[in-house]
Amino acid sequence: MPELVSPGSSPEMVAAAVHNGADAVYMGFGILGASKTKRGMTVTEYAKSAEFCRVRGVKVYGLMNLFAADGEYEKIYDAAMYYNRLGADALIAQDLGVIRFLRQILPDMPIFGGQNLGIHDEQGVKLCKAMGLKRLSLPVELTRHEIAKLAIESGVDLEVTVHGPMCMAFPGTCHMNSLFAERQTSVPENCGEACRTEMVSDGRSFGSPMGLKDLCLIDKLGELGRSGINAYRIAGYSREPEYVAMVTGIYSRYIRDNEPPTPEEISVLREAYCRDGFTQGFYESPKGMGGAMIGGGGEGTKANPKFFAAMRRYYINNEYQRVPLKFVCQVKEGQPIQLAAMDDRNNVVKAEGEIPRLAFHKALNHAMIQTQLFKLGGTPYYCDGVRTQIDSELYLPSESIAELVKSITDDMRDKRKAHTPFEEKPYPVMTQKPNPTERPVFTVSVTKATQLADIQQTSAPTVLYVPAGQIHKHIDIIEPFMKNPAVEVVASLPKVLRDNDRPELTLTLAKLKQLGITTVQAESLSQIFWAKSLKFKVRGGFGLNVYNSRTLEVISSFGIESVGLPFDMSFAQIDGLSKELPVEILVYGRMPLMTTESCLVKNRMGICGCDNFSGIHDKNGFGYPVTREPDCGNTVYTPKKLYLADRVRDYSSIGVWGVRLSFTTENSLECAAILRRYRGEGEFRPQGVTRGLYYKSHD
Repeated sequence: MPELVSPGSSPEMVAAAVHNGADAVYMGFGILGASKTKRGMTVTEYAKSAEFCRVRGVKVYGLMNLFAADGEYEKIYDAAMYYNRLGADALIAQDLGVIRFLRQILPDMPIFGGQNLGIHDEQGVKLCKAMGLKRLSLPVELTRHEIAKLAIESGVDLEVTVHGPMCMAFPGTCHMNSLFAERQTSVPENCGEACRTEMVSDGRSFGSPMGLKDLCLIDKLGELGRSGINAYRIAGYSREPEYVAMVTGIYSRYIRDNEPPTPEEISVLREAYCRDGFTQGFYESPKGMGGAMIGGGGEGTKANPKFFAAMRRYYINNEYQRVPLKFVCQVKEGQPIQLAAMDDRNNVVKAEGEIPRLAFHKALNHAMIQTQLFKLGGTPYYCDGVRTQIDSELYLPSESIAELVKSITDDMRDKRKAHTPFEEKPYPVMTQKPNPTERPVFTVSVTKATQLADIQQTSAPTVLYVPAGQIHKHIDIIEPFMKNPAVEVVASLPKVLRDNDRPELTLTLAKLKQLGITTVQAESLSQIFWAKSLKFKVRGGFGLNVYNSRTLEVISSFGIESVGLPFDMSFAQIDGLSKELPVEILVYGRMPLMTTESCLVKNRMGICGCDNFSGIHDKNGFGYPVTREPDCGNTVYTPKKLYLADRVRDYSSIGVWGVRLSFTTENSLECAAILRRYRGEGEFRPQGVTRGLYYKSHD
């Protein structure tokens, strides 16, 4: 039976989840456990919550869900040791460097892959297995057919989110929180949900195009279970304990009793927390339910205080009986009554009580003892069997047996608190490689090949990234660059590539190889290995989320030529990286805030008009360009363009191999002018510029 995994951002939320039937709780302390509305638990609070779960047979999954900087690894080591010693059953991580680091220091601790790994295809799941991950949390963007296919072929446990808030961004592609907060906020539980603001387009209200309704797949649990899914995840880490209590209780009853929710229970789910109703998201459709998914702007509608108060009284005073106890009772004449119990972990406790008396009326028998032992309400235990050996004509009052049972349950609670940590290894020191001293080369990426029409070959970049589908279509524009021996033309793969999109793209790449294209840009782990299987060289894009030296070392082991670093790092962090691989940074262009699976324009307007869409504007008048991705997704970009043409010394002295000019909405004349400006020619400077986070402190 699949696990039901609930959030636990506070001791009260942990109790709400456990008392309502959660099989596991994901939780953390400090920044690892913080949310947008709550501070993280203290170590003491976490320790007590973990013990609370352990006594009740509920697993604890510690959050290590961050993209780490180099300077954070000592804290990560300390946090991992705390998690281990306080009884975590597994750790959840999303950074490749952190995952390998955890495998080094806690080789026997199960490591789960978080959603922000962005794994959504068969190749990616197999890579997770090769990395030693025991479970993978799948993106909500997958359909029922894709989920079932991965469950059959994966070889690792798979977790599916079945209820709670949905994010418009494809996992691992959102930088909105970082750029809006002007600091790295890579912990997903700590998302500020800036995307849910209302927007306008062409002066008309556009609603909250990136605000989705809450996901609700309660009527799909049976189908998911039959497909081989191992865990159902309830989202809502930043919400109230009462929300977790209500949702967990209804889902656990469905799983336990195999009965669909009643209309009253559906009403309770809506009462708990609702953003204009529920959606089944992408489960039935690869592009979701279009506009039917939209409606989740703002904070949503919370239950009234009286409803929450009633729920609070219920879960505070209620114990969910999930731990089986097998009892053996011996009643002998002239000897104290003996009672022993064994739990599901083979813990054994024993107690003895009064010496039984001779019976004047009704003598003790098996049924009477069993009746007493089944009265375990108010404890996390239930009676799973009774064996008795009772001499005839003896008697004990029920109060005496009840005291004996209480002694047994108290002792069992103390026994179940015990925890044996996994083996711990010392901190693995990493050798720092000196920075390269060569001047960085210029690289250019475009969204359309026509943007290159006015760039002269004398000022051409060293590397030119062009979408794979654009090269063959505009070979007349691309061919001069391909013939230039100083230029490497690279075919850019889509930011998100589904399994069912690969056959067509394979044919496209075969044609490009015939034209002489030998290198592609990959945006995900699976794309790297897929492209290499097609005998292409690979350059890694910015979507690989390489924030630290250990992740860079992992990526380097995959045999790629170079990799892009995230633009929400600082120059100081980039300078300090041990560069196992040539690295590239963005020095010009709009920065992508997120990539979406469904089309923002079609969701709102009912028709696809991305190519003629002017973008969206927030209440302050800032415009966010929206571009079309292959297969009708979108990328949303920053209002301001990153501009560093006047900071050449700063980006040339930090050991990077390449500096990228990223052209998105620019026309061909603008592209040519900008490239000349970065080469020291002309004075062109676009309106509305930013320095990004390169000069920000990330302490």
